[in-house]
Amino acid sequence: MDREKKKEPKKRSLEDAAVSVAKKLRESGFEAFFAGGCVRDMVMGSKPEDYDIATNATPETVQSIFRHTIPVGVQFGVVIVLEGGAQFEVATFRSDGRYTDGRRPDEVRFGTAQEDVLRRDFTINGMLYDPIKRKLIDYIGGQEDIKKKLIRCIGNPQERFSEDKLRLLRAIRFSARFGFEIEEETRKAIAAFASSVSAVSQERIREELEKILSDANRTEGVRELQKLGLLPYLLPELSGLLSAQEGAKLFDHSLAVLGSLSSFEFPLSFAALMHEVSAVSAGSQSAQESAKLTGRAARRLRFSNAQRKKALFFVLNQNACEDAASQPLHNLKRLLAEEESANLLLLMEAKAKCGCADQNDVAYLRDLSVRLTKEEIAPEPLLKGEDLIRMGLTPSALFTIILESVYDAQLDGKVVTRDEALSLARKIAEGHQRGGLPTE
Repeated sequence: MDREKKKEPKKRSLEDAAVSVAKKLRESGFEAFFAGGCVRDMVMGSKPEDYDIATNATPETVQSIFRHTIPVGVQFGVVIVLEGGAQFEVATFRSDGRYTDGRRPDEVRFGTAQEDVLRRDFTINGMLYDPIKRKLIDYIGGQEDIKKKLIRCIGNPQERFSEDKLRLLRAIRFSARFGFEIEEETRKAIAAFASSVSAVSQERIREELEKILSDANRTEGVRELQKLGLLPYLLPELSGLLSAQEGAKLFDHSLAVLGSLSSFEFPLSFAALMHEVSAVSAGSQSAQESAKLTGRAARRLRFSNAQRKKALFFVLNQNACEDAASQPLHNLKRLLAEEESANLLLLMEAKAKCGCADQNDVAYLRDLSVRLTKEEIAPEPLLKGEDLIRMGLTPSALFTIILESVYDAQLDGKVVTRDEALSLARKIAEGHQRGGLPTE
């Protein structure tokens, strides 16, 4: 008789685990509500990616109720609770003191649920939800503003932005992401506080820019950053494109390229935004100069090494397919062998759609990438450094010249065997000794 298979326990959903956290707090005699973005998403009919929980239990009490916790911000009333394989931010109801650094309150006072809501940023993020009674709690008209498709500060916009300058960027990000208008007084306050966005750390600025540029409505987000005066403080490298009439046209063109991209990868989007950045200062677009300015911005904004490398590759090689059919095959193969070549082609296609690249050149390179195998694009070199040593050559700068030249000939199909590669290497070495290099 076959043994009955043991059923694995059903894995709890993220929402079930969040409800479990709220229930444990309730069973211990405390209030507990879902708060912030998860409630907004629920009201808008989308599934939250995470759940934050607000309670009147103090951080110390939260830590005593739950077995697994991380005290990430006890001074601000915040504890991470680990439940059901997920992490939940559990924050004590609070009201904030003064914000002297423009980001975090100098002190907090634990308070009521309503006080906690009134110190938050925007009405759409200020609703609470009781997961036990399944009841929405809305002290500030957040549900109505969602119906109106409106981003509105809770209370006085001047006060909200003076407290935390990051909210300037968050308002624009939410506006673009949801396709909401920014309420007029909130909008005026953003413009008035635009220069103070410099108080936000470069890491946090990059995080917000990444979210904006990785969203389907990224062009609207960047346009709002421009209209409300924040963009020159976030990316001073773009100032030339924002000031002069000629620059304005180039900026519009950059946004058109950005909007034409079929990928939402951040380094690629950033490269699209920055690809014309040198045109005003240099008189004409220079990929090298644009890459230099892009690199400077990436370093300041604390891009990861991988992000910076990708963005620089895209900007530096943005014109690499010009006259593609006339280029040596080895140039095109070397380009296609690059790890990010597929994304580079997307940038080239976006530029072609906007009239700053030839669609035929892009099509030629795209066809080549499809027609050739990986082995044909980047074959194993027929010649290596040890072969040159066996030929009696001493390692030097000439090694690189010989190896690169022989490999180019291999990519072009002019050299197909090892013997042919060795023969070409000897010719190059002899030519160098005579003071010149052979043309083939």
